[in-house]
Amino acid sequence: MYTQWCHEHGVKARAQAYGCGFFPLETSMTIDIPEGESWTTNWLRHVVGEEMGDKDYRRGRAYTMIDKYVSSAAHLQGKRLVSAEEMTNTYNVFSTSLEYLKVGSDMTCISGITHSVWHGFNYSPKEAPFPGWIRYGSFYNEKNTWWPYWKLLNDYRARMGALVRNADMYTDIAILPANADLWSTMGVQTEPFPVKLNVPYTSLVWEAIHKNGGGADYVSERILEGATVKKGKLCYGPKEYSVLFTVEVRGTTVEAMEKIREFVLGGGKVFCIETYPEKSVGMRDADVRDARVAEIVKELEQTGRFVLLPKPEDNRFLEWYADVMQQYNLPHTLTISQPDRFLLQNRYVMDDGSNFFFFVNASRLEGKSTDITFPASITRGRKAWLYDPATGKRYTLKIPSDGKLHFDFGPSESFVFMFNKLGGKAPEWKPAPVSTEGLEVKNWHVSFVNPEVPDVKPAVLDTLVDLKDHPDYQNFMGVATYTTTVDLPAGNLPKYLNLGKVGYIAEVSINGKPAGLHWYGNAVLEVGGLLKPGTNTIEVKVTTLMSNYLQTLPDNLMVQRYILRRKTPLIPAGLIGPVVIY
Repeated sequence: MYTQWCHEHGVKARAQAYGCGFFPLETSMTIDIPEGESWTTNWLRHVVGEEMGDKDYRRGRAYTMIDKYVSSAAHLQGKRLVSAEEMTNTYNVFSTSLEYLKVGSDMTCISGITHSVWHGFNYSPKEAPFPGWIRYGSFYNEKNTWWPYWKLLNDYRARMGALVRNADMYTDIAILPANADLWSTMGVQTEPFPVKLNVPYTSLVWEAIHKNGGGADYVSERILEGATVKKGKLCYGPKEYSVLFTVEVRGTTVEAMEKIREFVLGGGKVFCIETYPEKSVGMRDADVRDARVAEIVKELEQTGRFVLLPKPEDNRFLEWYADVMQQYNLPHTLTISQPDRFLLQNRYVMDDGSNFFFFVNASRLEGKSTDITFPASITRGRKAWLYDPATGKRYTLKIPSDGKLHFDFGPSESFVFMFNKLGGKAPEWKPAPVSTEGLEVKNWHVSFVNPEVPDVKPAVLDTLVDLKDHPDYQNFMGVATYTTTVDLPAGNLPKYLNLGKVGYIAEVSINGKPAGLHWYGNAVLEVGGLLKPGTNTIEVKVTTLMSNYLQTLPDNLMVQRYILRRKTPLIPAGLIGPVVIY
């Protein structure tokens, strides 16, 4: 009715079609612009970029349970615009960095979302004391210290959005969750973060498939019933699946089982995790329908393509799926030598047949290295490019003849590996080496600008220190500008500057010329050509977060609610280093 009303009034329907009474997969199929919901450290205390738990499907995830349902619905309908209320954050709101938001948004994109809708801006009366009011949103406004750099994240997401909205995510594996069992035992539990689930590890299955180089969608009984079987593929709309996983499905419809039977007998593969279906849903003619389900299961067991798989111990689905994929020769476009919980990927196909792969290292703490093997079906007759959506720059990639490319991902880094027939030139990809060996830069003069506190006294630091650990500056908020000089001999001048640890955004100039900006990943800048023999001046302007200063305002209601009551600790601030040139 809602979609019909929208069309009668000449507009498209856009909705978060989930919650009590709405199954997000099937209801999202009726919406013109289906929408999910994602968080960073929103209603629950899950540390994005620091953990990816196996026992709790929410640990370390920015995407919510519904995002994969919503994006699967879009794929089944051939829709490319999939939006999300994104990066809602009211737990660590004043200690959230742009890097944190980037990693969270990247994870949302991996779940299939193609359009970010930031949530959100809190309106405050002018008389409200600093920092102003906040409720049910993030602190996206001009009072945030990183507001001058907010455009960096926006530009990044705009570039990625432009790519993924002009392509189709490639998925050839279907997953049937045990929703009928859930509804019969617990009722509808399709909020973004339900308190209870009957099979809480369900989302770990699609994650494992993607992390091992494949791609998957969710399906439902109704989708199976409406599908057709062609040449061993389960077909619905534009999608074709050669493999189906059922995740602890005990009760299902006879009609869905009949379609599964047709699929298996037609050459498809079905893997039932932990249990075979054992009963029908509904009460009418239950005995007859239960018997038919049991009959189909018994028949399909004899085919060798209807396989019962026990779930892995400790829910370690990443390793489990790697073994299953190899044992049963399951489809996967890429071979990833060292699958990692934090290393995520999606494949996309463009209208001209070009393919690209979006890779994300979702760890903010560690780099990840792996060998990625691209098959000849992707590389043959196409040029390989590496695209950096954070800068908008592209590079040529040299893919070895066997298709195996070794790649190092820094913390929070994301890249697009593109294969197309387009011409043009670009520099070859040569990543900056990360090293702590070299000439350590010391003796820093530091000036401070806190927008709320005038005349913060300057400092001289022979050795860098985290400002949160310095008694005079542990509550500093704003911009700390570090300046020093380095004398270099003529000859082989250094090419790289490693800032070490930074809290949180660093803008660097050398001898008065811009040398680069760091807001995520390894804080390594290429400075060849800027350094000279003799005396060099290095300036690093560091923008800190707000939380440490706000702790000095105990009478502020917002501070009480979002910092003091939650016992928020002091967070890293300033140039922490060590700073090395090499």
